[in-house]
Amino acid sequence: MTELQLDSGGNAQAGSDDSMTNEEQVDARVDVAPSIVLRQEALSKGADDIRSLAQQLSTKRERYDIVKEGFGKLLGTLEEDANASALQEVRRTLEVLQPKQTKTLLTTMLALDKPNDLDDVLQDLLGIISDMPEDKLKKVFGEFKSPEEQNVLHTILVAIGKLDER
Repeated sequence: MTELQLDSGGNAQAGSDDSMTNEEQVDARVDVAPSIVLRQEALSKGADDIRSLAQQLSTKRERYDIVKEGFGKLLGTLEEDANASALQEVRRTLEVLQPKQTKTLLTTMLALDKPNDLDDVLQDLLGIISDMPEDKLKKVFGEFKSPEEQNVLHTILVAIGKLDER
């Protein structure tokens, strides 16, 4: 059998003693090497601390996601409200203009629309004219006389028809 003895660094060293039983050897090892027990306790406490920190991090992440989602919804609502308000202001302005001026502005808006643009000018235009009084719209549409202008009017009317299908 072996006997454990401490060296100058406090580490257990095996010595030989055939008279010790297995149980005595285990006890001797625990008595001689208390640092092993302390290490195990420290590792266990460290693992518990890591689990606790992971749980706290998970909880904070969930809270962050909830706040982020709420903020995103609020931001989207504010953006929609700002866009709607801007379109209403444009509509009010177009209503007070002469029909010929309104027609010119509408055709210019559509002419400046770019295919890769993020804004859908035709949809914005539909939003503007959908709330205009019918008599004003009739006068504006009556100003589309040339073939090019009638093509623009055709585009607008087709878009209105698609809007009504929804």
